[in-house]
Amino acid sequence: MFKGKTLIGFIMFVLILSACSLQGTPAGTDATAPPVDDPAPPDMDPTPTATLTLIPTGTDAAPIVSVSMDTNCRNGQGAAFDYIGALMVGETAEVLARDTSGHYLYIRNPDGDGYCWIWDEYATILGDILPLPVYTPMPTPTPAPEFSVVYKNFEQCIDLYWIELTVVNTGALTWESYQLYTENTSLNTHDTTDEYRFADCEACGCEYVDEALTPGETGTVLSGLFLHHPPHGESFYAELMLCTQDGLGGKCLTHVLTFTVP
Repeated sequence: MFKGKTLIGFIMFVLILSACSLQGTPAGTDATAPPVDDPAPPDMDPTPTATLTLIPTGTDAAPIVSVSMDTNCRNGQGAAFDYIGALMVGETAEVLARDTSGHYLYIRNPDGDGYCWIWDEYATILGDILPLPVYTPMPTPTPAPEFSVVYKNFEQCIDLYWIELTVVNTGALTWESYQLYTENTSLNTHDTTDEYRFADCEACGCEYVDEALTPGETGTVLSGLFLHHPPHGESFYAELMLCTQDGLGGKCLTHVLTFTVP
C-alpha cells in the first residue's frame, strides 16, 4: 500500500516538472542575455532618424549685420563724425550695441581694430538686437575750421608788383577776415596786411568776389609787400591767418608757406 502511493506521487512530480519546462526559456537561449531591437522587415531600409539642428539665440551669439549698399562706419552716430571704416556689400559684422534713436548700430570695425557706428538704412540683421546695450547718441562734434593756401602769381599796376595767394575754405566754418604776413627772404623785406575781403586783382583793378569765404569757396588774398620790380627767382615766406569774424575775431587759424616766384 505504501509503495503504490509513493509511485503515484513520483509520477505526479514528473508531470508538474515537465509542464514548467514548456513555459520557461526555449532551448538553446541564454536566459541572461539583454533584449534586442526588432529587426527591420526583410529587403527594407530602416526609417531614418531626424537630426536636430540648434540655432543660436541672442544670448548665445552676437547678432550679425550685413548691408545692401556700402555703408560708412564712423566714430559716432552721423555724417558729422569721422570716417574710420566701411561695411561693404557681401561683408558681415557683429553688432555689439544700438542707440536710442534705433537707427545706428555699434559694430566691430570691418577695416581695423576697435568699433564704429553704421546707419541701419541698408542693414539686415540676423539675430535679436533687443537684449543689446542701448547708448545715448554722442553730441555732434563742433564744426572744425580749415583752409589751404598756395602761391598764385604776382600782379602789376604801373611800376608796382605784389604777391597773390589762392586760399580754399576746406573746413565747415565761414572765414570773414584775414591777416597776411609776407617776407621777401631774398631782399630781407616784409609787410603785414589785414583785410576782410578776398580779392582777385588784375593790373590796376581788383574784383572782390565776396566779403566772406564760405565752406568750399575759393578766394584770393593779397600781400601788402609792394615791389618796384618783377620778383622772378625771389623767395618768400608767408603766414596767413584766417578768422571767422570781421576784425580778426572769432576762431582763427594760421598756415605757413614758403615759395619761390618762377
